[in-house]
Amino acid sequence: MSPHKFTYKFDLTAQEFRKGYFWLWFRASYLGHIWLFYLFIAVTNTLIGVFIILEYFIIVSLFFILTFFLSLFWQIKKNPEILKEREYIFTEDSFLAKSFNGSSDIKWAAFSRVYETKEFFHIMYINRSTFFLPKRVIPTAKELQELRNFFASKTKLIPGLSS
Repeated sequence: MSPHKFTYKFDLTAQEFRKGYFWLWFRASYLGHIWLFYLFIAVTNTLIGVFIILEYFIIVSLFFILTFFLSLFWQIKKNPEILKEREYIFTEDSFLAKSFNGSSDIKWAAFSRVYETKEFFHIMYINRSTFFLPKRVIPTAKELQELRNFFASKTKLIPGLSS
């Protein structure tokens, strides 16, 4: 395989679909709002404020986790094609993603970063959208390292996050 072109065909499992999107949701929703917690503590500087904000985060987080998982189960049940074969082609100029509902050819300049977790590469497109590539489809450790280097040369690679 050329170091300048990587092609992967794969089906997603329901578990991978849920894990991949849960990570994205957690990063965007929960971690994105954690700054409110620190701001509230800095402003109030009281122990009561800490308990109030912790209670808020726990209740809101549980609500969002429940609704998030219900919506993912519904998406899979309503449209099982969402898990069917995908093909990702990474070239020097762009990223081509093909799936049951069409294809997208996106230039690397449109990507903000690539997060690497234990099980996936999350390829972030315009900060809110993501494509995720399960590491299980990468056949060798050498190719995995070549792909890491490729991502690092194209956009910001953030390695070693746990899923």
